[in-house]
Order: sequence, then C-alpha cells, then structure tokens
Amino acid sequence: MPPATQPIFVISGTHGAGKSTVAVALMQHFELGIHISVDEIRRSVVSGFADTLDTAAESERQFRLARWSALQTATIYAEAAFAVALDDAVEEKIFQRQYQQLLHGYLIRKVLLAPPLDVALARLAELGIKKTKPWVEHTRTLHQELSTANRAGAKWLVLDNSNLSVEETVQQILDKTKI
Repeated sequence: MPPATQPIFVISGTHGAGKSTVAVALMQHFELGIHISVDEIRRSVVSGFADTLDTAAESERQFRLARWSALQTATIYAEAAFAVALDDAVEEKIFQRQYQQLLHGYLIRKVLLAPPLDVALARLAELGIKKTKPWVEHTRTLHQELSTANRAGAKWLVLDNSNLSVEETVQQILDKTKI
C-alpha cells in the first residue's frame, strides 16, 4: 500500500449538524478531494432497507456494512492521493471498533460538528424533514451520545458551528487540524 499523503477527515454530528455541507466544502480546499457519505451508501439499498427508527438489529447491520464500504472506498482514494471526508454520525466507540482498524496508519482528523440540539432541529425543519416525535427523540438521543462520547480528549475537534458560516467552519477545521 503506498503511503497516503492526504488526510481522511471523519465528519460526525447529529442530523442537521451540517456534516454533508461542510464535508463537500472542505474537500473543495484540496486539489483532489472526495466526500463519502455513509447515509448515501445506506440509501443505495433497494430492497429491505432498515430505517434507523424501525428494526434495530437490521439497521445496525446495514450501518456496519455501509461503514465498511465507506472505509474501503476511503482507503482506495487516500492511496490515490485524494483528501477524503467521511460523513457519518459515528460515536467514538464505533470509531474504535470499525474505523480505527481499517484506517490504522492513515492521517485521520476526527471532527464533531456540535451545534445545540435546537439549532440542528431547526435546520432539519428548514430542509423539510418532518419532526415526528420518534424522529426528534432519536435526534435528541444521538445528539447526547455524540456530545458525551466524541470529546476533545478522544482527539475529536469539537466545533459548535451554529453561528459559523460553512466557510468559517471549514476554515476552523483546516486551522485546528493543522492541514
């Protein structure tokens, strides 16, 4: 495997944190950059898709498969000198179990976009995503889990991007990850 010269950014955060938007904007700062969304890979399931709010065991299995596919793709592109932005609401314990194993030896930069919950929910509403009670509760739980697990002590750059533009958020990521 040739040494990867560009970083692999793991952009985490709850729904509405701005992961995809920031990941795309971040990759535009590199000569070669790719955005890989775990959710997009999951949505490629044509038959038997397990929604996060439905069947927990099957949903968890499909997340593992999507993450594994995203990680494999990330390493292929990283070895071809691409900067990579992996977009996934991933907790530190899952990072340790899945990501770290496959990405060992790569230049990893972990970023948690952490706007307050009300800001994330407002962003989802702006996107037209229905705020059903189960969805709001799921988002609230995910927000709390990520805020607790993905701390700076675990080498996550934690950014409250609620009052930052996309470009300001990207600039902080670049500045604080020394890229």
